[in-house]
Amino acid sequence: CRAVAPMTKLAGWTLPLLRSRGQLIALKGRSAQAELDKAAKEIKKCHGENPRVCLAPVAPGLEDTHVVLVDKH
Repeated sequence: CRAVAPMTKLAGWTLPLLRSRGQLIALKGRSAQAELDKAAKEIKKCHGENPRVCLAPVAPGLEDTHVVLVDKH
C-alpha cells in the first residue's frame, strides 16, 4: 500500500483480507510510528500483531523510506 489512508483506516480495510500468517506492508512517511500508535486498537481488533516500522534505504543522499509491517495471526 502507498498513500492510501492513515493506518487507522488502512488496517481495517486490509487486515481482514489477509490470510493467517499474512503480512501487511505499507509505505508511509515520517509519521509512521505515530500512525501505528493511533491505530493500535484497530490493528488488534483485525487480528494484527507485531506492528513495527522499518527504514528502507532508497539511494545515497536520499531519505530512507518508512515501511510499516503488521503480521496477521
